[in-house]
Amino acid sequence: MSWTKKHLLDIESLTADEIITSARQAKAFKAVGERAIKKVPAFARQDGRQPVHRTVHAQRAHQLELAHSG
Repeated sequence: MSWTKKHLLDIESLTADEIITSARQAKAFKAVGERAIKKVPAFARQDGRQPVHRTVHAQRAHQLELAHSG
């Protein structure tokens, strides 16, 4: 399931699938935060170049940027 919300202000307006998706995402970010090196692979590049590695915060900012542009 893809995330379609711009802001998360409450959980009453979420579907069960959206709550499960949010919980899974939080669990994945928690695991990254517990690593010695807190980096995650970036999305695959469309131009064929190797992806760069991003910090958790940079990855989340990139995801939000993609969500707002699409």
